[in-house]
Amino acid sequence: MPFETFLYEKEGPVAKITFNRPEKLNPVNETVFVEFEEILRDLQGDFEVRVVVLTGSGHSFSVGADLDNLSKGTDPGYYGALTDRQRKYMARQGSIVCRALEELDQITIAAINGFAVGGGIAFAICCDFRIAAQSATFWIPEVDFGVPLVWSSIPRMITQLGPLKAKELIMTCDRFSAQEAFEAGMLNRVVPDGELDQAVDELAGKLLSKPPMALSRTKASINAVLQSYGSNVGFCDPDFAILCAGSDDAGEAVRAFKEKRAGNFKDR
Repeated sequence: MPFETFLYEKEGPVAKITFNRPEKLNPVNETVFVEFEEILRDLQGDFEVRVVVLTGSGHSFSVGADLDNLSKGTDPGYYGALTDRQRKYMARQGSIVCRALEELDQITIAAINGFAVGGGIAFAICCDFRIAAQSATFWIPEVDFGVPLVWSSIPRMITQLGPLKAKELIMTCDRFSAQEAFEAGMLNRVVPDGELDQAVDELAGKLLSKPPMALSRTKASINAVLQSYGSNVGFCDPDFAILCAGSDDAGEAVRAFKEKRAGNFKDR
């Protein structure tokens, strides 16, 4: 089935989902949410696929939010023209897709090539395993853009990396390398750039050699423990996103980034 923003392929027990807007480094927009959700629904009903690989085409995994969409969302009149239910629905799309990815019955592997930024990282940390090419670059810029990190990514990062490291990576907005991501506990492995596909194939083969029932129950058990720590925290994400995205400071943050200057923030 053809998609505008993804390549979606199946080969025996392995499915591959590829973000496919390489000319823009694979950004996330409303079409990505709709198509990703459709793909995940298809996988949930596919009883032949046992391993799912998520990656990006070209030189990027995903750079997260499309800056054009982000600019639109920081326009004070944008959210004001919508009903409360419409605002909440739009703000929840990322959370819905992340939860669907996290809850897939299949074992998921993020093959991280190039840039993994913001929402790209949010998708990656929903996967069961993560392998990155040595040259991959990571960045969580949401605070610099005047919005909080949402999609229930904060509880996931706290449970996976610990609160101190999560605060450092999310609040400083510093870029970090694949090796630093590995040392923080975000990655299982870092491999030379030319060996990413081979490393993913080897891991997929190892997983496919395991008894399926035991493997899937183990995944479910581990996820249940992780989700119990932060399952109720993400409920406020849409409200936080709407509040901050419609603020004067968020609009100034995006303008300052585009104009390559320091922001002039007013705390409103």
